[in-house]
Amino acid sequence: MNGTLETLFPTIRASVLSATLLQPERWWIVTELARHLGTTPSRVQRELESLVSLGLLLRRQDGRRTYFKANADSPLFPDLRGLIEKTSGFETAQNSATNRFQIDRLKVEVHPDKESAGRAAAQETAEYLRRMGSAQDAVAVIFATGASQLDMLRALVAAPDIPWNKIVGFHLDEYVDLDENHAASFRRYLRENLTSRIRMREFFAIDGSSPDHDAVCREYAERMRAAGPQLCLLGIGENGHLAFNEPAEADFHDPADVKMVTLDATCRQQQTAEGWFGSIEEVPARAITVTIPALFRVPRLILTIPGKRKAHIVRRAFTEPISTHCPATVLRTHPDATVYLDLDSAAELD
Repeated sequence: MNGTLETLFPTIRASVLSATLLQPERWWIVTELARHLGTTPSRVQRELESLVSLGLLLRRQDGRRTYFKANADSPLFPDLRGLIEKTSGFETAQNSATNRFQIDRLKVEVHPDKESAGRAAAQETAEYLRRMGSAQDAVAVIFATGASQLDMLRALVAAPDIPWNKIVGFHLDEYVDLDENHAASFRRYLRENLTSRIRMREFFAIDGSSPDHDAVCREYAERMRAAGPQLCLLGIGENGHLAFNEPAEADFHDPADVKMVTLDATCRQQQTAEGWFGSIEEVPARAITVTIPALFRVPRLILTIPGKRKAHIVRRAFTEPISTHCPATVLRTHPDATVYLDLDSAAELD
């Protein structure tokens, strides 16, 4: 923290002001802010309450949880934020800070690296789950898998105060006829990176090993419909697929909620390049996937898309006409979707 700000305020107050005023749109809970600042919740709580009384912060109660954010309408806000930006090295940091913009209805954030993009997506996910969990008894979530989700999931399972005992989990897709203990199995992936690390109320896996694929699709669709997912975590594939809705298989008006598809060569090559299989011949030819209309009934989508291999398809998704030639283009029509990129995946954007 810069010395100029600390000459005006105690160190902890200066730290709280910097965190809140430099991210004025963000609602903080005490434990998150304390961990961010490397101090105790009790110290942060005192400063937050004091700053609320001074009109510099806003307080919002959501069930038993209290949130705080900067009061951008305070007459002191512009001067204090300007002081922080000038004296805390903010201008230098701005080169690598988050870049936010919107394309049609799609919100986009570009972060310096894949780790920070994953943390930001996890933070938004955690805040959403806390809000939903404070208002209802059960919250259904569809989880994504793959290399793009690892940093996000690591940060998510480490986040405090998520009401996991209220979360009912689903996932996007699974290979057909691949043993669930295979290194590339999405059921194994989610056991290792999610369900073995937290205690979820319930988790429904797609049984790609079952001989009756039609029954698996039908029953999984029924379970999802009954649960009514309120959040879906996603990535996009190098061919633009959402879940395993390949360009040749995607249907924006699909009558099914879950179906079996054939994976194209670009998708299978991606799975090989990411190290899940030894060769493209080892990648299963078919998979079971949640369809695009089922995904778009979910009111909140959070996408994590890092890495230079995704730069080309990110550009296509953001710039091409909306069509199944690049299924991810349809994200621009969702009412509440946010994409988290890193500098590599954003490299081809203007």
